[in-house]
Amino acid sequence: MKKIIMVCLLVMAGVSLQAQKISADKLPSAVLESFKKLYPTATETKWEKDKDNYEAIFKLNAASKEIVFHADGKVVQSEEELTSINSLPKEVKDAFIKEYAGYNYIKSEKITKDSGTIVYEIDAELKGKKYAIEYDAKGIFVKKTEE
Repeated sequence: MKKIIMVCLLVMAGVSLQAQKISADKLPSAVLESFKKLYPTATETKWEKDKDNYEAIFKLNAASKEIVFHADGKVVQSEEELTSINSLPKEVKDAFIKEYAGYNYIKSEKITKDSGTIVYEIDAELKGKKYAIEYDAKGIFVKKTEE
């Protein structure tokens, strides 16, 4: 019985740590104002709250994008889904193909941090396991995590 209770508590704790969906009317006004100023033509916008940050997931000119704000409306980072491996900068694409030759490319994103630093995240698969592989804009490896 103790094991069942412990498992239930762990599951509940894990769920509460995940981002929570939130409606636009519950957002801090600074977040909504910043978003509308940056992306006045965004469509299909959905919002999530994760700890102290607010994330918008939306479409802009048919492209999928995400942007994360602090409660004061300042941007933490933005993400843009790239349409194919050929949308990556040549240095990034060449490094991935060379270093991960046996991996299957799934998708990639361009991530812009609040500092202006750009990172490219490539989702790839090998033998049923999925990985997120990051490179900087020059094609220099940053990190690899199993998803």
